[in-house]
Amino acid sequence: MIPGRLDRYVLRRFLGFYGLSLLWLVGLFLLLDFVARLDKFLDARDVLRAAGWSLGGAMLQFYGASVPLIVLQVAPFVTVMGACMALVDLRRWNELYPMMEAGRSLPRILAPVVAFSALLTGVLVAAHDGLAPLAVKARIRVEQTLEGEDDRTAHRLPHVRDGAGNTWSIEGWDPAARVVQGARAAPFRAGDRTWDLVEIPRMAWRAGPDGRGAWIPEGGTLLAPADRPGRADAGAVPAGRPLPTDLAPADIELARLSEELEGLSTANLRRLRDRHPGLRYLTVLLHRRVTYPLANLVLLLVGVPLVLRGQGASLFLSVLAALGVCAGYFVLDTVACDLGGRGVLPAGVATWLATVVFGAAGVTLMDAVRGHAPSAR
Repeated sequence: MIPGRLDRYVLRRFLGFYGLSLLWLVGLFLLLDFVARLDKFLDARDVLRAAGWSLGGAMLQFYGASVPLIVLQVAPFVTVMGACMALVDLRRWNELYPMMEAGRSLPRILAPVVAFSALLTGVLVAAHDGLAPLAVKARIRVEQTLEGEDDRTAHRLPHVRDGAGNTWSIEGWDPAARVVQGARAAPFRAGDRTWDLVEIPRMAWRAGPDGRGAWIPEGGTLLAPADRPGRADAGAVPAGRPLPTDLAPADIELARLSEELEGLSTANLRRLRDRHPGLRYLTVLLHRRVTYPLANLVLLLVGVPLVLRGQGASLFLSVLAALGVCAGYFVLDTVACDLGGRGVLPAGVATWLATVVFGAAGVTLMDAVRGHAPSAR
């Protein structure tokens, strides 16, 4: 499709309202968050000063990193709101009917808006994988400073699994020195041997003789080998010898970031899912990296016909219609994904349910208004 003058005109009108909707939603989210965190920033002025930050600089970095994350969350809703507001404005000035009299159907009039939404879907998929991790790391850096946490050592880590299925509990992790404090696994499997428990007070990641990395423990305890029932012998973990596990620093980092899953790239999220196959919600999140950006198109297909079918619709009513569509999609998607994370529904069915249902409804509604010629009244 080669864009003509009418296409550019419709696209400009849409982009104007898209920009207004984006500013309104992002500004609202930022304002609410700013009011909620203001006291926390003010109380941490001395901590920020000791860390070499000014109060304004910390707030600027925190909310500068928050903007792209908020945009990624509200982008589908901004699209449908901008499109509905643009259509109401075109109807108000009786501009749709002359376009249709010139031989253009409603789907053809809306083609530039749909094309923009399709392009934006691809941008959102890429941004979730590349931009979001950087923004989350910047936010975490400020939050750690506000809470007075040491940037070097992370505490209260989630459990981490290695390739043999051992579940590791870690009390402290220094990513700079690659040192683990208080590692514990129960049971512990290595090759064809299984122990009830292994406890290592400290171990460091070092390059082995073959050039590959390995954990070098500083002693530790192996308790009650399970292949000798009835024994309660406690053996020592050989100090200075590589620990037989494929657990890597990257796995610990992924576990540390797992509470901020937006900060994981798709590859790292997939690796985390492979390490923890029992956590079904990780599979759901992988699917949503695609289905959520697709809401740009799905909500557009549903929201636009609702506005076109109304009579005497005002700008206010179009916004309400768009918000209603967004709310319905959000509720269905949230409930279905929750069921998928719990294993009640397959992950693929759960994550694609709202997309398929609203997409089918949108195609049906768009077909119903194909020959409809809306006017201002």
